[in-house]
Amino acid sequence: KAEAEARAKAEAEARAKAEVEAKVEGKAKEAGDLQALRQKRALEKEKLEAERKAVEGEEVSKTAAAEQVSPVDRLLQNLDRIHRRIS
Repeated sequence: KAEAEARAKAEAEARAKAEVEAKVEGKAKEAGDLQALRQKRALEKEKLEAERKAVEGEEVSKTAAAEQVSPVDRLLQNLDRIHRRIS
């Protein structure tokens, strides 16, 4: 009887140790995954910043519209567009 109790106690301790180790490994893996994801995002952010700086340096030429519209006509066009969307 004492041996059975000792075995059961040892098995319970072994299970508890295994669970703790699994949790620690899971947390370590999760931390590693998060760190990798952070590094990936940092690289993407640097790449986007470089692209934006390249675009800022270039000057885009602006051309006038083929048909010049007066401010009053532009307001009327916007009102017409809004009222068409509503109805």
